[in-house]
Amino acid sequence: MQFRPGPTRRQFLAQAASAAAGLYILPTARAATGVFPQPGAGGVPASVNKVTVAVDGWGWDQLNVVEGSGPCFLKDYFAGFLLMRDENHHIVPGLVTEWNVSAEGLKITLHPKAKWHDGTPITAQEIKWNFDAMRGDMAPKFKGHWNRASRFQPLIEEVQVLDDKHAFIKTKKPVGDVHIWYTGAGYHAVHVGPPQYLEKVGVQGYEKAPMGCGPYTVKEWQPGDRIVLERWDDFWGDSPWYHKPQHKVLEIILAPDAAARYALLKSKQVDVAVNLPYNVARDLPRSEASGQRGVNPQKGDIWTQTITATGNYNLVFVNLQAIKDAPNKPTPEELKPFDDIRVREAMELALNKPAISDKAHFGLSRPMGGLWFTDSFGYRPELPVSRYDPARAKQLLSEAGYSNGFATTVYYGPFVNSPGIKEWLEAAASFWKEIGIEVKIFEIASSEFYSRFGVGQVQPERKWRPLAVQTWGRQEHMLHIANIGYQATGTYKCCFDDHSSALVEKITSTMDEAVMAKAMADLEDYVLQQRWVIPMAEVSMVIGYTDRMLAHPTAPHAASFEQLWRLVARK
Repeated sequence: MQFRPGPTRRQFLAQAASAAAGLYILPTARAATGVFPQPGAGGVPASVNKVTVAVDGWGWDQLNVVEGSGPCFLKDYFAGFLLMRDENHHIVPGLVTEWNVSAEGLKITLHPKAKWHDGTPITAQEIKWNFDAMRGDMAPKFKGHWNRASRFQPLIEEVQVLDDKHAFIKTKKPVGDVHIWYTGAGYHAVHVGPPQYLEKVGVQGYEKAPMGCGPYTVKEWQPGDRIVLERWDDFWGDSPWYHKPQHKVLEIILAPDAAARYALLKSKQVDVAVNLPYNVARDLPRSEASGQRGVNPQKGDIWTQTITATGNYNLVFVNLQAIKDAPNKPTPEELKPFDDIRVREAMELALNKPAISDKAHFGLSRPMGGLWFTDSFGYRPELPVSRYDPARAKQLLSEAGYSNGFATTVYYGPFVNSPGIKEWLEAAASFWKEIGIEVKIFEIASSEFYSRFGVGQVQPERKWRPLAVQTWGRQEHMLHIANIGYQATGTYKCCFDDHSSALVEKITSTMDEAVMAKAMADLEDYVLQQRWVIPMAEVSMVIGYTDRMLAHPTAPHAASFEQLWRLVARK
């Protein structure tokens, strides 16, 4: 049977709970439907020359599809993914036209017209090669996917080739999100590329001249600066959500400074800006407030579209985790004051999270009470945000022996999907100061922060201590965050013990949704009870458009750089 979930009762309950709490309201699937301007119809040009997009980040500067240090969303445009999401957030075909999920794995049928950029048909054998390479079977030539240790090696047994267009991704045990995380319908984590070309040019050659099967080919690639993509006129995609772009050229430029990015948009040096600063976005016309999200409301030179729940961040007590890592374990003195759970609780009770979201983010973020993403599998809308109680916080500090407070540091690395960290932390620091805790904030370059924050491949360490902000890009199924975040072999873990690891094992060993959801709830409760982390905020990404742009059909919540090939422009 074909797997295509629609809106769930949990989604509608989540929206109702958010509205009742006065929080930002997630658009329903129905809000995204409607008639979008179409190239070649109603006076819209069939083709335009170029569209330029300024972004705050794209992840790692690595385009290789079978290995790397972390995600790079630029691969969405030239590489291939099996499934994706449409503007209603439904799972829809990409390279795969039909799929079946079972406790044994995922059976897929490839698009009959799918081909690589060199014109050769895409076969099931080539999908198998990609999964084998990502699992690390071809090391040292291809080291494997950045999540090979947590998602490929322990969970994927093999890819069985049934014939040229059919394959079965066989799992070692039931994997509840096999149809989401491994396909492209979730976080932008798994892409596929042409095996013969990869074998020929290797990692170094592929980085210089990548090839794939997507709607664009790579014309120019300058890491840390820009990528120029050309429309592939022989693209095989023929669906409303995956097709040839209207524009001949897509230029994506890196502009990490928010003010500079907005200035580029305002001066029309770019057509689109991803992640407008919240203090600017709050006063601009929103398409979703004008009848149809993703359509120019014709109310000025700039319009916006808000993509909710694109990322979240938590404050992590790094030294608590570092005592389980080696080398560089903290000394007993370095563990203070956060080895005392009363201090960790005081830090959370000192925060007025709704006020921070309202004042620092102008209502464009949602204060978090739990760990999981709104409307994802595992999310519980009934989980309350921690109360604001500075008096109790001071009492706890006094009981722990810190009646005069203390000074500490917190580190963060800005990352796409998770804007507004600096503003949130600065507001939080003012609340902490009220109970006697002086906090200095340090921003670290994203690539360095995320490669050294977790457990490294060569030298495990916890460099940014004693406090750090851990961000998560939106996940549609919380199995992934549980798996890599809260058990011993996780690649991006923040905290774990034997009990949390056992709960993760339950989550990753069943297809029974009730059992899975219960274990996720138990894990979430346990992590919060231990006060290993302080949930902070779930954030929105505001995309800005000049009046040249007529439409951009985009899901109400999604990962960054969502389907830019769907942009529709005037000349």
